[in-house]
Amino acid sequence: MAQDAQKRWDWINAFLAATLHAVIEYLGLRVNPQLGFQDFIRAYTQRLQARLQGASVPALPRAPSPEELRYIFHLEGEVWGNHWERYTSFFDTAAPSNGEILETFRFVMAFFVIERCLDLFLEETEIGELGRGMRRRKFFGRNNGLFTVQA
Repeated sequence: MAQDAQKRWDWINAFLAATLHAVIEYLGLRVNPQLGFQDFIRAYTQRLQARLQGASVPALPRAPSPEELRYIFHLEGEVWGNHWERYTSFFDTAAPSNGEILETFRFVMAFFVIERCLDLFLEETEIGELGRGMRRRKFFGRNNGLFTVQA
């Protein structure tokens, strides 16, 4: 059983590392021990802003309440945890001095953050009415998806 868990961890870790390397390459950055999250996110947002120049991005159908925004930022804080500074460098070459490992279970919270952010693109009445399939089509449908076709 422990060997299966180790194999699963190795596979997930390899997939995430390969994805990170692919995105770093796409952004024109280079993998090195000094590459940090701030450099990465700066390059990513610059690329995103350039791609969105002249795009017709629909406005939010409603203004999010301060409580919604606080909750989203609270969830986002949970992704990083109390020791957020551990994640500022992607390729830390120093061995952990206290045996701590990356808390990958926290990244599941990122899906909740994304889901809450997508809700901001729904009318108030749609939040309770649309199931997952309808939401997926509304946002990512091939015929009229908000992000795949409209924007």
